[in-house]
Amino acid sequence: MAPKLPAITIGDHVVAVDRISGHGNASATLAITRLTPTGKPSREVDRQSVTRAELTAYALELLDLSEAMVHHGAYSSSISVPDRHQLAMVARRKQEAVLQYFRIEDRLPILQMCQRLLESCSDAMAKQLLLMMSYAQTQGRIPVNFDLQLNPAVDADIDSGTKH
Repeated sequence: MAPKLPAITIGDHVVAVDRISGHGNASATLAITRLTPTGKPSREVDRQSVTRAELTAYALELLDLSEAMVHHGAYSSSISVPDRHQLAMVARRKQEAVLQYFRIEDRLPILQMCQRLLESCSDAMAKQLLLMMSYAQTQGRIPVNFDLQLNPAVDADIDSGTKH
């Protein structure tokens, strides 16, 4: 199993993200491995490649499930404010994850256009784009403003498409 990728132990098995692959890390491989009595991986039972959408859908279902579950300390004492705080954090993380997922889905044409531009532009332009994106990431805005207004040309005849 690759380091720093998620894994969960279930009985004498571990389910883990074994690797991320494909163009732009398009898929992840999940592996189920049997553990030895000492807890070390021994034999792979199964593996399956999943897409980002499948993994995200599963993660969101797990978040829904975790929100419905009662925290183990909720009834152990009368002080349950930290438990409510933890549930609120989970709900907020879920909401942020859903928004990020749909935001990137909506902006996929922009991402594809950026990719086409980077495939064909000069190194100097690529460096300028990197500087502009770095600035936008750190400052929360782009260092220039574009105000494009699309108006018909003054000398164009709108009905016939001919010029006077």
